Amino acid sequence: MKHTFIIIFLVSFSGLQAQGLKELILKQNEGIIEVEIHPFQSDSSICFVNLIAEKDWWEELTIVKYQNKELEWEVNFDKKPIAQSILSFREVKMNGLQGLFFEVFDQTHQGNGSYYLYQLDGSKAKLLLSTQAVDAHIELDVSKNNSIYSQIFKDGQLFSEYIDLNDDQIGDVVLKGFTQMVDEEKGIVIEEYFTQKVFLFDKKNAHFIEDKRQIKGIDD
Repeated sequence: MKHTFIIIFLVSFSGLQAQGLKELILKQNEGIIEVEIHPFQSDSSICFVNLIAEKDWWEELTIVKYQNKELEWEVNFDKKPIAQSILSFREVKMNGLQGLFFEVFDQTHQGNGSYYLYQLDGSKAKLLLSTQAVDAHIELDVSKNNSIYSQIFKDGQLFSEYIDLNDDQIGDVVLKGFTQMVDEEKGIVIEEYFTQKVFLFDKKNAHFIEDKRQIKGIDD
């Protein structure tokens, strides 16, 4: 069956640039029906490319470097996001660390997913941190006060902040939001509380480690 390809450009490329990148992407990814493209703020020749076979259902993120009408490289992840769809992606600034950094939130068909933080070194993306941070899944299997309720994150996920928490001049990662207890029979939120995960940068191993003393609203 012949596919219809729809290309969505979220940034302003010239007509020739857009057409050239479009053709290259389509040649390499025949099964897609839609592509989302967004450049890094620090280097517009490096672009996020979300390859969509079915919107919000089958998606895959890649990163490319495209300039002078040529695709110079496609990223090599040491560990890729594993869920079936991509919720969001963006470049982030990590104070005190050199290089390019980006975050990804993904989501499974059931509504669960993770947060990932990567460092981009040339065409290689090194995973510095991953943790569960998406939950919009209604379980319908937990009894509380003689009612059936589900535990989810408000808005379906936790949200990221990058701040120096331990005064070592290096940005740390805070994921925070609210956990909701939803009564499915009544269709109401019966309880809501603040939720937080904190990850500090480990200089020796060059990755982030969870500070369990600062966990809030999450059961061990």
